[in-house]
Amino acid sequence: MTIEDPEFGSVNRYYNGTVGDYWLAWTNKSVSAVHFGYFGDGARSHSEALIATSRRIADLAAISEGSLVVDAGCGLGGSSLWLASERQARVVGLNVNFRQMVLARQSAAERGLSRRARFVIGDYTAMPLRTASVDAVIAIESVVHAPDKAAFYREAARVLKPGGRLAMAEYMLPDRWPDELDTSTNAEWLRGWAIPGLDSGVSHLAHAAAAGLDDVAVMDVTEYVEPSLYLLHNLTFAGLPAHNLLSVLGLRTEVQRENLMSSRLQYRALQAGGWFYAHLRARKPGP
Repeated sequence: MTIEDPEFGSVNRYYNGTVGDYWLAWTNKSVSAVHFGYFGDGARSHSEALIATSRRIADLAAISEGSLVVDAGCGLGGSSLWLASERQARVVGLNVNFRQMVLARQSAAERGLSRRARFVIGDYTAMPLRTASVDAVIAIESVVHAPDKAAFYREAARVLKPGGRLAMAEYMLPDRWPDELDTSTNAEWLRGWAIPGLDSGVSHLAHAAAAGLDDVAVMDVTEYVEPSLYLLHNLTFAGLPAHNLLSVLGLRTEVQRENLMSSRLQYRALQAGGWFYAHLRARKPGP
């Protein structure tokens, strides 16, 4: 997938149309995260869980002071800014969405982190980076938007230095589809979030291995993320009356309606066994 690919049209429509909802219901200036929260490592609140996601991915990628990191599909820049602030890493945030990139740059400037966290328009399957130039690549709930997820792994392997690490948070299909489950269970919520499809855990392992990465592991962390998934599900019920009223007044869009319904359906699909939430780690062979 490249910047010119029409697939980016649906991704950009989704994020342009829902950025206000994210700010209203999910994130804030101090966290600026559009991903789910990890209720492990002592996290008890929503904000703490959002930060815990960034911390766990950073640990999986062995990110420390001075590490050069690519945040592939960086959203509003929350994880990039956390890495720059808390790990003193140097971060390049890649994003195909211009509006999110501008907001991420503003957040970096407000926090005095612009020298350590740069945000650029870029496709994570064709990164504007030299081969073997970075210490770590992270991708938090972003590779789901790629039709060809193997292409991301190949590109991550290319830009990583020998010994560099990849860490991801990703929605994945079960390795065995439940016999009683209709495949349409996933289709509606994925469409509403501009996700062309999910790959299984086994497929992700194969993609990483085919790209030449080793020490690859997929970890099912659904139990730690489910409270965050359930929170989003419940927020849809709280927000539906206001959405319906504003829709009558012409102040809500179809993209926003689909996002609202998908936020509800994702949890139903999870409960039905249609997907799970995973963390993945991998390493490029070398010293």
